[in-house]
Amino acid sequence: MESDKGNVLQTGLSAGIAILAMVSLLAGGMGMVASLWFLGYSDLMDVVAGAAGLVAGSVLFAVGLSSLTFFGTRTMGESR
Repeated sequence: MESDKGNVLQTGLSAGIAILAMVSLLAGGMGMVASLWFLGYSDLMDVVAGAAGLVAGSVLFAVGLSSLTFFGTRTMGESR
C-alpha cells in the first residue's frame, strides 16, 4: 500500500513536470514570434525590446525543450 502511494505521487509529479515543460516551450515559441513583430519597427527602442524578447523567448524555449528531453530520457530509462 505504501509503495502504491509513492508510485501515484511520482506519476502525478512527473505529469506536472511534463505539463510545465510544455507550457514553457509554448510560451517561449509564442514569445519569439511576438518579438519578431517588434524587430521590424523603425524606432530603436522597439527594436531593442524585440531583441530582448527574442532572447527571453529563446531561453524559455530551450529550458522547455531540455526539460522535456530530460523527462523523456529519464522515464524511458526507468521503464526498462
